[in-house]
Amino acid sequence: MASAPTTQALPPRVQHRVFEHVRNGNVESRCADEELPIGSQVDTITERGIHVGPWTITVAHGSIANASDNDALSRLLDIPMPEMPFPHNVLVLHHHPSGFEYNFDATRALQCVDGVPAAHRLDPIDCAFELARAQGIDNGVARRKRALSGSGIKVSYANEWGKSRCLEQLLDPSQDTRSQAPGFDGPHSGSISSAKQFDWTYSTTWPGAPGCNAPPSLDRGGERIVHDPFQLGLDPARDRIPVERLGANSGQPILFYDDIMLFEDELGDNGSSMLNVKVRVMPNAFLVLQRFFLRVDNVVFRVFDTRIYCSFVPTDGEPVPAAERAEAGPSHWPRVIRECRGSEASYEDVKRYLVPHRPDDLSQLTNVSWVAETMDKIQAQRFRNEAAKAASGTGFAPSLAPAQAPSSALGNAPQNAILGEIEDSVPGWEGDGACVHVAVLRH
Repeated sequence: MASAPTTQALPPRVQHRVFEHVRNGNVESRCADEELPIGSQVDTITERGIHVGPWTITVAHGSIANASDNDALSRLLDIPMPEMPFPHNVLVLHHHPSGFEYNFDATRALQCVDGVPAAHRLDPIDCAFELARAQGIDNGVARRKRALSGSGIKVSYANEWGKSRCLEQLLDPSQDTRSQAPGFDGPHSGSISSAKQFDWTYSTTWPGAPGCNAPPSLDRGGERIVHDPFQLGLDPARDRIPVERLGANSGQPILFYDDIMLFEDELGDNGSSMLNVKVRVMPNAFLVLQRFFLRVDNVVFRVFDTRIYCSFVPTDGEPVPAAERAEAGPSHWPRVIRECRGSEASYEDVKRYLVPHRPDDLSQLTNVSWVAETMDKIQAQRFRNEAAKAASGTGFAPSLAPAQAPSSALGNAPQNAILGEIEDSVPGWEGDGACVHVAVLRH
């Protein structure tokens, strides 16, 4: 008798329940490492989320910062605020058995911007430093030095603006030159000499905050992480996000999805700087993507992505070391994988990927997804070029050359003139590169 064909058992699907409610008035701080004052009045906030297995994933939507919020943020950060901050928007991940919590919010992300006072500044991810640690070359490898106005980015007309201001001052010494030039001392600055220096692009590589489940108080901000459960991922085969199981062909329905904006600024009509976070929950896993996107017209693009992934069935398709199986038993501990990846490219490099039959259609340059995909292609080409140079014995080229405007835009400007470029003296952007961290949720 022929035996019946065997079928592979499907992994069990966890129970889930979607919820939504509206709250008003006072907001309490619920951060494990902070004791913050209670009583900040805020507008109506809509909370929605999903209970799925041992996890609760919550998204809060509030209105744009009001005058009181902006005043509090300005006192905390001591830099001009982005045009559209959303300090009450938040995404919270909570694993009940282990007590693990993770939080994405605007205030902590802005606390990583260059120019914030040291007392309130948070340390962002430096991918080059983390990658060096992962390769075991700690000695002699330090975090990139960050200086005020650390972006080093100036808009394409900054030099012409500066020359015109200097000429006016020569012709009329009594004339007040305190007009605005984005990228000279920031789009919101006063005089060139006295304006507070800060990164006017609001570039941030903040990967989120473990141990917190609410935005920080606008009076005190977020505090440095006391206990970080994440460790560097050292196993390339296992310490990665399985993108092959997350695509449209995975057959997994989406149980919950949301997209929240954390802040946005148009950089004085010179481009766009924004930070948003998306969450997608499926029957077998969840995936979070926080993306910082920067476009400075005719100068540079930056993208920094933080992805967080956790499978509800951790053994599904993952090679588990025997030692870990013996330690944890049949249902070993959930593993949260955090992948940070960023890149920087000149405006012209990205522009070259526009369709050739429509060279004047620049609309794609405002499409965040298209730009991010294009920058992945540019970065892959750079890696291939570096590998070819290494194979030929000429060594590795710098991973990212300073971005600058096309030479034709410089005209007859002197060699030391800044016109649509990144200053050569500024260290490489800390978001350039990639690193993976893993948190094992033992309980």
